[in-house]
Amino acid sequence: MKKIFRIAYFILIILIVFIIYLFRNDKVRVVSFSDNLEYIELIKEELNMNNKLKNYTKYIKKDLTLNDVKYILKENNIKRELRESNLVTLELGKKDYYNYTNNKIDDINYKEIINNILIDYELVIKEIKKYAKEKILIIGFYNDYNLNNNYDLIYAYFDSKLRSLASKYNIEYLSLYSIFKDKNLFDYPKDYYNKTISNIILRYYLHIY
Repeated sequence: MKKIFRIAYFILIILIVFIIYLFRNDKVRVVSFSDNLEYIELIKEELNMNNKLKNYTKYIKKDLTLNDVKYILKENNIKRELRESNLVTLELGKKDYYNYTNNKIDDINYKEIINNILIDYELVIKEIKKYAKEKILIIGFYNDYNLNNNYDLIYAYFDSKLRSLASKYNIEYLSLYSIFKDKNLFDYPKDYYNKTISNIILRYYLHIY
C-alpha cells in the first residue's frame, strides 16, 4: 500500500511540474524611454524571432527630455505597464544637457549642468520604482567626439554621475562611454553601434542568448 502511495505521489509531482511548465509565461514585457528607435527595434525583432516578447512599450522621441518623461509618468496606463514590466530602460538626459547649453557640448559649467539634470533624473527613477519591481536599466552616453579630449571630460563626468545614480537606487547601468571609448564608429559598419547595444541588453539583461 505504501509503495502504491509513493508511486501515486511521484506521478502527482511529475504532473504538477508538467502543468507548471506547460502554462508558464516566460515571455517578457519591456518599457523603454529613449530618443533612439533603432536599437530598440532590433531588440523587439530578436525577441519576436525567439517567441519571447509579450509586449514592448516604447516612449521614443527624437528630443525626449526628463520633463517629458515626468509628464508621461502621470498617465495611468504607464503605471500598469511598469508594474507588469520585466525590464525598463532609460536613455535620458542628453537633450536636457543641450537645452541648458543652447545645443553645444562644450560648456565651462558642465558639471553644474549635469548635476542639475541628475536632480530631475532622480525624480524620474523614484517615480518609476514605485511601480516597476523588476529590472531597471539606465543607458549612458558615448563620446560622439572621441578625438576631442575636452569633450571626453564632459562625457566621463556624465558617465560617472549616471553610474553613481544607478548604484544609489540599486538599478542596472550600461556604460556606453566605456564600451565605445577610443573607438571611432566611422571605422565600423553602420549598424555596429545599435547592434552592440541590442546584443548586450538581450544577453545580459533579458537573458535571451
